[in-house]
Amino acid sequence: MADAITLDKPANPAPRTDLDVEPQDTPEAEPETLSEPVAPLEDSVAPKAVYRSPAIGKVFFHNPDDGLDYVCSGSVINSPSKNVVSTAGHCVHNGDGGGWMEDWTFVPEYDKGNRPYGTWEWQTMTTFQGWTEDGSYDWDVAFVNMQQLNGSEIVNVTGGHGMIVNDSKEVDVTIFGYPAEDPFDGESQMYCEGTTYPRWFTSQIGFDCLMTGGSSGGPFLQDYSNDNLLGYLNGVISNGPPETSYSKYFDDDVSELFNGIKG
Repeated sequence: MADAITLDKPANPAPRTDLDVEPQDTPEAEPETLSEPVAPLEDSVAPKAVYRSPAIGKVFFHNPDDGLDYVCSGSVINSPSKNVVSTAGHCVHNGDGGGWMEDWTFVPEYDKGNRPYGTWEWQTMTTFQGWTEDGSYDWDVAFVNMQQLNGSEIVNVTGGHGMIVNDSKEVDVTIFGYPAEDPFDGESQMYCEGTTYPRWFTSQIGFDCLMTGGSSGGPFLQDYSNDNLLGYLNGVISNGPPETSYSKYFDDDVSELFNGIKG
């Protein structure tokens, strides 16, 4: 895989690099399910309206490079450690040799100021060196291990989505996020449904949907179910004009990144 780079809290060690593999535009591998969706522990999630998922939330953080506060989106992913949140690389690191974000928190199913499952603090951030050093959207994916809250791991409270890699670049998905720029206000979880397509000359897939700033890091979910409010992650909102969302194509490199941190 491409080099991974990790920041641990509270220490700030030198970047850790692991393996090195160049990206491939057309992977030869068969589709692989890395993780299955899992429901929260019994009675921890109340019935919800159609489409709104407790395993999707709003991200808050401070950017030390410009001194401003920002928001993104993210989703809870099932793993052995039960503490992983997926988001975009630019939601954890500035890229192009910049710095890591600070005061990073995740609020599952944030809605108009309400925080029904609390505010979760980060423990470890991991993204690709292709993002941290080059700022390339072909590597704009990150995973964040969260600290426990009230003695519980986040997946056991909200449930967690599964994850799939090396699938077709043309699949039906539901994407979610917290768009915060006009005509949205970032206060509610929004969604779109449709089919992805390859973005030529990149390692990305696209999806046509009106999402604005603040939706970055929100999940592309295959087989999203209104019954259990879970699906399979196969992308994250990364870049594009407001009417189009692009994601890094989830391939073996993403699999290696995830398997390196999932616990």
